[in-house]
Amino acid sequence: MPYYEEYPALNRETWRPGIRAAVLANQRIGLHRKLMKTAATACLYPVAIATDAIVYPSPGPSPLDVLPHTPEGKPVPGTFRLGISPGMVKHQGTQTVLWAEEQFEERSVVFNIANLIKTDQSAGAGGSHWRRRHEARARHCHYMRRGHTFAGRSAKTAPHPNPPRCTPHTQAVDQ
Repeated sequence: MPYYEEYPALNRETWRPGIRAAVLANQRIGLHRKLMKTAATACLYPVAIATDAIVYPSPGPSPLDVLPHTPEGKPVPGTFRLGISPGMVKHQGTQTVLWAEEQFEERSVVFNIANLIKTDQSAGAGGSHWRRRHEARARHCHYMRRGHTFAGRSAKTAPHPNPPRCTPHTQAVDQ
């Protein structure tokens, strides 16, 4: 009887560790390019980097406060962009600098603050709550545009009493 459980993907005929390594390497290269472009265009440098999480100092709690924009208000090409498509990033959480200092004082060891923000429940109040609101609004608009039933109503026959804003110019963050 082995002391470990075998990784089930190893038994698949389609398991190719070389392809997985190539995908991860490609992701790391893209991440480094975006880090360098963000640093060059906005003089913005990360405070901590984990495998798939980057911590930037921000003047506000919204992820939009960190991302560099052109004078027209569009994201600077080659930097990080918020979204769900490949190559885009999502907001994992927001914490204050005082919170981070408290964590360093409590632990008194060297650790990566990016991993802690990502897994901390109170950090989700800034990021996850914002993301859930945004995703719920987008899901509702998706169903309404296609005429699906939402909340027991048909979108074509009975309008929702308080419909969310489904215009293309919807603000990503409510005030």
